[in-house]
Amino acid sequence: MAVKAAKGISRYPFFLPGGRNFLYVITRASPADNRIYFRSLDDKENRRILLDESSVVFAQGHLLFIRENNLMAQPFDDEKGQTLGDPIPVAAGVSLTTNVVYAPVTASDTGILVYESGGTAAGTQILRFDRGGKVLEKLAVKGANHQPVFSPDRKLLAFMRLSATGSDIWLWDLTLASEQRLAKDPLSAGRRSGRPAAIASFSSQIVSQEH
Repeated sequence: MAVKAAKGISRYPFFLPGGRNFLYVITRASPADNRIYFRSLDDKENRRILLDESSVVFAQGHLLFIRENNLMAQPFDDEKGQTLGDPIPVAAGVSLTTNVVYAPVTASDTGILVYESGGTAAGTQILRFDRGGKVLEKLAVKGANHQPVFSPDRKLLAFMRLSATGSDIWLWDLTLASEQRLAKDPLSAGRRSGRPAAIASFSSQIVSQEH
């Protein structure tokens, strides 16, 4: 399917043999637009080729990407930019990382395939442990959660949760065992100490709200 203008954020370009065409994925647009695309450098081609939100690589005539926690291989004509037939499951239990739909997979033209297996990023459970490694409690609803940080009084936990349109900041109240969204997709606000600025400064915002 041809597209006119790319909404959202274009990520993980992968150049095909010949160096004139490349693959990429769009994120933070909408569930309908967050897909894998084929594009040419001269902009004569810009087409949606897979209905998946995953980075993608190409090797030995196949596209490699993640679909529902499975590593898939899709036969692909790299000159015409067209899929051929149905995708083939390669390995189960391979999930996108929390690094925004990045598929932890690479392959060589010699037939070597390397990938990381593990749990699903969409099913991450934040846990609190004691010093002996015993689980004390579950924090926040299970989901695509990452970058948790406690407030100074340890009563609140802020964390990022990935969604189809970005990564929002949520708060988990340890006393009430409930959560609420604090801010929508703040990643463009900048970073401090490796965390989004809104996460790094959220405790001061909370103090201001309480007073």
